[in-house]
Amino acid sequence: YAFLDQYFGRGIVGGHLYSVDAHGQEAARLALDILHGGQPSEIRPVERASSIDLFDGRQLRRWGIDEARLPAGSVVRFRDVSPWERYRTSIVATAGVVILQSALIVALLLERRVRRRAQSALLESQARSEIAGVSLGVGFWSWDPDRDRVWISEQCARLLGFERRSYPPLSSFLDAVRPHTGASLDDAFEGAMRDGAPFDGEWAVATPKGGTRWIAGAIRTSEETHGRRRVTGAFVDVTERRSAERLAEEQRRELSHLGRVAIVGELSAALA
Repeated sequence: YAFLDQYFGRGIVGGHLYSVDAHGQEAARLALDILHGGQPSEIRPVERASSIDLFDGRQLRRWGIDEARLPAGSVVRFRDVSPWERYRTSIVATAGVVILQSALIVALLLERRVRRRAQSALLESQARSEIAGVSLGVGFWSWDPDRDRVWISEQCARLLGFERRSYPPLSSFLDAVRPHTGASLDDAFEGAMRDGAPFDGEWAVATPKGGTRWIAGAIRTSEETHGRRRVTGAFVDVTERRSAERLAEEQRRELSHLGRVAIVGELSAALA
């Protein structure tokens, strides 16, 4: 310990130090008064209490002295400021950014997991649809108006002549399946694609090889989230059924003709 502040910072712990600095400041003030025109004979002597309780924080830590034991109002200099006290704002800001980034990363990972599950479920649903379509001879399709592309199943692609796993634009898809009967069926098909009205019907389509096949189709529209609209449909190849019906109709006509011929023959024999 010491009693003059000129030794402060040179190894002493501190004490009730006589401040030479305070006397120097008071002497400078008196000199300024004289320089500004004051008369030295008019300046009264000054005796200021210039001792303060001043301590060196480094020495307190060295000797293990708790600051709580110091006199009230003591001044502690050269105190080692902790990183938290010195960089509190930067630490808080950095921690906030790190927490925010971590939350965003977790949210993105969860969103990615949900999206992968949805994609897996969609692929599984498409696979089941294709299996059902192949076994039943049904081709499924779905149109997303926002992206303007049409998903078609394997059976539907085979039926309409598209490549497998292709996503044809709506214009190409409609050129392949739009009915051209010149009747109300055409208007109903257009209304189903444009306005979302339900549609069911049978019509003939041209095959890529130049032939004609008969299909039975149905179209339905569903409303998804955020007002999105999705149009789905199914096609069944009924060419064989139509051929069988046409053959049966021809056979009925032939049977009717043969029946009429037989009746005429019996009448002729009876008349003879």
